[in-house]
Amino acid sequence: MYIKYSDVLYDSVVDDDGLNLLTKSEEKANKSFNKTTERYYKVIEETDPNIQDIYDVKFYIKWDSKLKNVITKWRIHSWDYFSEGSVNLCHEGHLPGWTIVEKGLSETCIDAEQIEGYSVEYKYIVKDGKKLDEPLIEEREVTRQEFEEIMETYDNI
Repeated sequence: MYIKYSDVLYDSVVDDDGLNLLTKSEEKANKSFNKTTERYYKVIEETDPNIQDIYDVKFYIKWDSKLKNVITKWRIHSWDYFSEGSVNLCHEGHLPGWTIVEKGLSETCIDAEQIEGYSVEYKYIVKDGKKLDEPLIEEREVTRQEFEEIMETYDNI
């Protein structure tokens, strides 16, 4: 999950101590943050008035493999997406022309030119400082450039 806190974007996790703001960026961490070997963190209350948004982000591409019973909207992670725009996709089962990764799992890599569309989905549980009764899901189609910029934003928190 991600959290927008006092106009700054952080990664977040809930543990026994409460809601943790996490960042690798020293610039985002003030004196109220603690430091581990890899990250800075700060524990806050879920009712902290500086919380603006708490949400999750999912990345999707559209690609039709032309295979029967295979999806055309693929959720991907940053580690599946390469700088030249190619994408590594995995699917349950053994698909023709795909590499078998392990029993019941195949993968293939497609070039950027094969991708038919890009979208980003945001699932809010807190929006504009208000805790929502039901999650709010907003999905928007974006260009390849926007997709890459948004993905980079969340990789570099």
